[in-house]
Amino acid sequence: MTAATAAAAAVARAVAVVKGKGNNSESKSKTTETEDDYHWIMNFLSLKEFYNKYGHTNLLRSNNSSKGTQDGNQNNKLLMHWVKNQRSNYYNMNNNKSLLCQNKIDLLNKLNFIWYKNNCSWYNQYSRLLRFTKLYGHCTIPITTTTLTTLHDCSSLTKTKTTPNPFRNLALWKRRQQYLYYNIQKQKQISNSQQVSQRVGQQGQSSSTTTSTSTTTLTLDRIIALEKIPGWTWRY
Repeated sequence: MTAATAAAAAVARAVAVVKGKGNNSESKSKTTETEDDYHWIMNFLSLKEFYNKYGHTNLLRSNNSSKGTQDGNQNNKLLMHWVKNQRSNYYNMNNNKSLLCQNKIDLLNKLNFIWYKNNCSWYNQYSRLLRFTKLYGHCTIPITTTTLTTLHDCSSLTKTKTTPNPFRNLALWKRRQQYLYYNIQKQKQISNSQQVSQRVGQQGQSSSTTTSTSTTTLTLDRIIALEKIPGWTWRY
């Protein structure tokens, strides 16, 4: 059973229980809980539709194509508020105040849900890179280019002309990821070298001489996501 089918089945069960309201307090409590689940599932299905259309769930930077109608704006605002509530519930799980069960977390994870707001900017650029790759058949983005049509043939790109490039910011972001990856690999080499020195009896370098990698924002899951893009390379 797919996630969508399971969600639809859950909606049907929720509707059935809501229609069969009881009279005692326990039944009313269960009814309230089921109504909440019903609204959660309906919002989840709306988010899934958004994800299937735009390739991400980052409503904080909503897709411009939804700005054409008033209804689209209103629906996105409501869904954005719901997304924020899911993050808030996720943060409160350790305080036993969360209404977010593991089943709901699993469903949202299948949509690559962004649990931490600080990750929104990165995944917004990642989604842009995915769309670029799908449109032009490669992810080679020059800083400057002559015309937009030359992007379809990366071998004909030239850096001699400085015609404004609408993908310049995306190209700089891509280069930044490659640079961060280079630094990570460099730190691994330094660490391995220090371990070898210690094994042969030499004193290792003090921790203060090791370059910190705390400033990197290129986590393992982001590395894996980038390497899934057709034609991706870490060389820059």
